[in-house]
Amino acid sequence: MTQHRWRDSPDVVARLIDKDRIISWKSKDIVLKPNEACAIIQDGKIRDIITETVMKNQVGGFGSWLANSMGLGKIDNKLLFAITGPVTLNLAMIGQLANGEEVKGVASLRIQFQRDHLPKLLNLFTNGPREITRSWLSSQLQREFDTRVVHSLLSTTTDVSALRSPSFQENFEMRTEVEMRNVCQLWGVTLLKSFCSTDPTDLERVEKLRAKMAAKTEQGQVMADAEIAALERHELVMLRRIEVEYSQAQARARGQVAVEVEAELKELRAEEIRWEAELKVERQRHEMNKDDRQHKTKQAMDLFAQVQEAKRARMSQHSDSNLKRQQHTDEVQTQMMALAAEKGALTPEVMQTFLDNQSTQKQADQPGQTSVATPSTTETGTIIPQATVQICNCGQVLQNTWSACPMCGKQL
Repeated sequence: MTQHRWRDSPDVVARLIDKDRIISWKSKDIVLKPNEACAIIQDGKIRDIITETVMKNQVGGFGSWLANSMGLGKIDNKLLFAITGPVTLNLAMIGQLANGEEVKGVASLRIQFQRDHLPKLLNLFTNGPREITRSWLSSQLQREFDTRVVHSLLSTTTDVSALRSPSFQENFEMRTEVEMRNVCQLWGVTLLKSFCSTDPTDLERVEKLRAKMAAKTEQGQVMADAEIAALERHELVMLRRIEVEYSQAQARARGQVAVEVEAELKELRAEEIRWEAELKVERQRHEMNKDDRQHKTKQAMDLFAQVQEAKRARMSQHSDSNLKRQQHTDEVQTQMMALAAEKGALTPEVMQTFLDNQSTQKQADQPGQTSVATPSTTETGTIIPQATVQICNCGQVLQNTWSACPMCGKQL
C-alpha cells in the first residue's frame, strides 16, 4: 500500500490537512511514529487523537473522489499532525545593559507539544498557514519575548561580568517561564527549558583585542627568545665544530708523527731483532767454543794427568836407579879410597876429585834440569872443567841444540 508523508522537512513541527484535497487513484496509508500524533477532526469536532499506528486508507482513492464529486455523504474531514518530541526554537536577543553596552545573542527555548494539548494548536492555524515551522513559530514569539523578557532583564544587569554569571542564566530561565506561560498555554506549548548565549560586547572585544595584542607581544617575545636561543645554539654548534676540526687536525698531526715514530720504531725493532739474532748466533758460537775449549781442556787435563802419571812412574824408576847407582858409586869410591890408602896415593887432589864426582852425581840425581860439568885432569894434575851436560826432569840427557825433551815433550 502507498504511504502518504505529512512531514517532508525537518523544520515542520505541525500541519493541518484537508482529506478531500488529497486526490490520487489509490488510497494511501499514514504511518505515525512514536514522536508523532494526529488529531482527527470531523465537522469541526475532535473525534480522536492517535499515535504510533498506521492509518489505513485515510487519504486519496478513486472511490472517495467519486463520492465527493457526486456529493454523496460529504463530510468535512481534517487531520492535525504535530511532533510530540522536544523542539528547540532560536530567538534573537538584542538589548542594552544598564551601563549602555549593547548585547546581542541568541535565546534557545526548548518546547514540546503534548498529546492532550494537541487541539490547542488550532489557535495557531486560525490566522496562520496550514504548515507550522520552527522559524514561523519563533517569529510569532519574538515580539512578546523581547518585550517581556529580554529588555526588562538586560536593563537590570549592570555589566558584562554580571551577564556572564550563572545567576543571570537562572534569572533568564525563571523570567522566561513566567512571562511566556500565557502564550504557551494558549497555543498548547509546554516550555521545558530556556537559556541564552550572547555575543561578545564592545568592551569584551576591546579586552579580547588587548589580550590578543598582549598574546602577540608575548608570542613575539617568545619567538625572539627562541631565535636568540637558536642563534646561541648555532654559535655553540659552530664553536664545537671548530673545536672538533681543531682536535681532528691535531689528531691528524699526531697521527703523522705517530706514523713516523711507528716507522722508526719498526726499524728499531727490526734492528733489535737482527741484533738479537746475531747475539743468539754469537752466544751459540761462544757456547760451541766454550764446549770445544772445555772438551780440549778436558782432553789436555786427561793428557796432563796421563803425562803426570807417566812422569811419576819415570821419576820413581829414576829415583830407584839413582839410589842404586849412588850405592854402587859409594862402594866403588870406598874401594878406590881404600886402595889408594893402601898404595899411599890418597892425596888432596884425589880427595878433591872424589868430592867433585859426588857433587856431580848428586846434581844429576836431583829433579829438574841440571847441568853437570865433567872435569878433566891435565898431565900436571890440574883439574880442567869439561863441557856442561843438561839432564831433563824425566832423566833424559839433553843436548844443547835441542828445543824440547824427546821423552816428555817439555819445552827447553
